[in-house]
Amino acid sequence: MSPSCSLRFPFSRNASIGIPNKRILPFPSPDEDVIIRSQSYFYENGGKRPIQVRHYLLLESWKSILKLLFIGLIMIIFSQCSCGRKLLLKYPKVFSGGYFDHESPSEEVIENTTVCMYLYGKGWSDKKDIQFNQPPNKSILGKIDIVNPAYGFTCLAVVLSAIIILTEPSKLPKKGGVYTPAVAFFHTSMVEALQKNGVPLEILSVNDL
Repeated sequence: MSPSCSLRFPFSRNASIGIPNKRILPFPSPDEDVIIRSQSYFYENGGKRPIQVRHYLLLESWKSILKLLFIGLIMIIFSQCSCGRKLLLKYPKVFSGGYFDHESPSEEVIENTTVCMYLYGKGWSDKKDIQFNQPPNKSILGKIDIVNPAYGFTCLAVVLSAIIILTEPSKLPKKGGVYTPAVAFFHTSMVEALQKNGVPLEILSVNDL
């Protein structure tokens, strides 16, 4: 597909989202396969141009980058043999630099944990430009702040999904089967429900390219 979404060079600075002092590192997100399946469905059933996605981590400094690479290298090496895997499972706090532990996190830690995601995209203001493979002429920047993502947000998303399935059955896919969340809730009020319950989606900028 042209134009393609090429992978950014690791450790480069990214001024597109307004934080030029941070460096990016490609992130093998498990969400990528879900997104691909969603976009494939929209293309096959609605003729919509598939969205191409890349995931990155934003890191503060070279110190953070080296720490992350070191932990990743240790885990890769130790996971290759049974004795190494046993050590990783027995002492997760040591080998993860304190990120993982057998002990449950305190309520204070849980409530103060926040995940910030920036969504930067390029596209077209006119469908005709898409059909003729013109270069993108618009950019958009969004931001989502999720508080307590592992516990609070997961529970909230599950409950809201159940409510919408019960209250908006006419807006769900007509045929049975297994659907990705994007496909299942595309025509529903899921995004609005999340926003009303403390999951803000901000549009920071829309610019011409």
